[in-house]
Amino acid sequence: MRWILLLGTACTEAPPANSAGLGDGSDSGLAGGDDVPPTITFEPLSEAQTSDTDVVLEATIADNEGGSGVFLGTLYYRNETDASTEWKSIGFVRQGESDDFKATIKAGEQHSGGMWYYLLAVDVAQNESILPSTAPTTPYHFRYTD
Repeated sequence: MRWILLLGTACTEAPPANSAGLGDGSDSGLAGGDDVPPTITFEPLSEAQTSDTDVVLEATIADNEGGSGVFLGTLYYRNETDASTEWKSIGFVRQGESDDFKATIKAGEQHSGGMWYYLLAVDVAQNESILPSTAPTTPYHFRYTD
């Protein structure tokens, strides 16, 4: 049995006899043969961010021409001194009809001198892209300054 999550509703369906699982780059049956992941264009934060101020990250997330379309973008983050290895996540918000997305780490989330983070994009066919490609083992990082 395969679980499919669509628009916040879980449903089940029996997979086709020759079907591979979701997340392996194969066609999920949702998007007619799309096996190309979306692209993420992003400039990592190179300067220290002001503490006690929201940090806004901007990315361009696009699917290939003729692809199934971008389903979601997610920012995963955690404070550099967190004892837990659990990542918090927030969704990127599409800016109008463009491929531009924004996500905001609220000032209240800061509990250390810096933040580790990475980006994930998924298209409707469940193909995934991640930046940096070494995440979550080696994510991006920025520091906070007063």
